Amino acid sequence: MSFDKILNEVIKEIGLERNGDLEKPLYDFVRRYGPMICVDVVLIPEGKEPRVILAKRGRQAVAPGEWWIFGGRVDKKVNYLDCAKAKVQKECGLEVEIKFEDIIGIGSTYFKKGNVGEEKLRDYDVATANLCFGKVIELNDKMKEKLNPRDGYDDEWEVFDRIDPSWHPYIINAVFNIWVKIFGKDKVLKDLDKRVRKILEQDKSFISLSYNSPLL
Repeated sequence: MSFDKILNEVIKEIGLERNGDLEKPLYDFVRRYGPMICVDVVLIPEGKEPRVILAKRGRQAVAPGEWWIFGGRVDKKVNYLDCAKAKVQKECGLEVEIKFEDIIGIGSTYFKKGNVGEEKLRDYDVATANLCFGKVIELNDKMKEKLNPRDGYDDEWEVFDRIDPSWHPYIINAVFNIWVKIFGKDKVLKDLDKRVRKILEQDKSFISLSYNSPLL
């Protein structure tokens, strides 16, 4: 059977058009052969000092054991705002309003196959292009009760007041940029770890918006 016929048979099986969530086999097939467009949201607890909410990735997910922000794949309708809102609600249980002015930058991530720590090793690489938002939320007791990471995350989250150099460079960039936007570069740079500064200087995987000044 020719390659075209094989693909046509696959199309007949899965349907001519698919939007929204995809079954895992189809999801894995799509990300095997090309990059995915994703939206991510950095959640910042309201207050006068820089803080950020991160959740730990599960062993069956890409980047297992890493502290990460919330987000996921954009479907064919490409409604970034609705998608970002839905991903946050699905992945951590919180309802937040997302606007275009909440965009902090564009990033990219690339995960090689056989990523250490994954429960089920992939035999393909994963690449994503990420539209990154930042949102300030009131983290009161009621919100803490609702905050329940799932869908790729362990049931574990923390509020950090420092950027850790062990975090993935994309997360370091995302957190740094939203902190600069909210609190100003001078305040953020004041207590910035030298190793984090070096990562920000060298890493080219995140393009911040123009209102975020360069690191130096």
